[in-house]
Amino acid sequence: VTMSNPNPTPVELTVTSIALVDSCGIQVSSDGCSGAILGPKGSTGPTPPPATCTVGVSFAPTSPGPCSETLTVYSDAGNSPSTITLSGTGTLVAPTFSPNPLKFGTVTVGTPSTLSVNVTNPNPVPMTFNPPFTISSVFGDFSVASTTCTGSIAGTCTIYVTFTPSVTGIEGGTLSVFDNGGTGTQNVALQGTGH
Repeated sequence: VTMSNPNPTPVELTVTSIALVDSCGIQVSSDGCSGAILGPKGSTGPTPPPATCTVGVSFAPTSPGPCSETLTVYSDAGNSPSTITLSGTGTLVAPTFSPNPLKFGTVTVGTPSTLSVNVTNPNPVPMTFNPPFTISSVFGDFSVASTTCTGSIAGTCTIYVTFTPSVTGIEGGTLSVFDNGGTGTQNVALQGTGH
């Protein structure tokens, strides 16, 4: 954030201090303005003082979603304090799945086989999972048997998928998992062969 003195010669301004309440991850990383004397518009420094100073800010979101904070600048100007609104949006990295694809191998037609997919949240904060999860396949032979991936998950959870082939041959499908990470929908490939 660059602050400037818009006043003409010979007016100088003194920035006495700045303040930023960190409520969601926006912080001052460098303060080149507190105590700075700003020369009039057009100053190049060092005499008269430069007309601008800079405050560095960083954003390390503490939770997903929008974040908005106010940087307050105190000076000897007539309109002090002045404020600057800082905003950003925190996002979560998509979860990882193991194994992916989920391979059932060869299964007898009409016989159910259930395997599990481990889902890991790589983020430093919990992420939210929103079942029911869906499966798309040509013959509809894959289904979600059960899941522990419900609500807020900080570490690892599990999704159990059942394959009950109704025909012989190779089948494929896609498990779609809904959460608040990445794009919001993550896919796991499903493979199996009926015989």
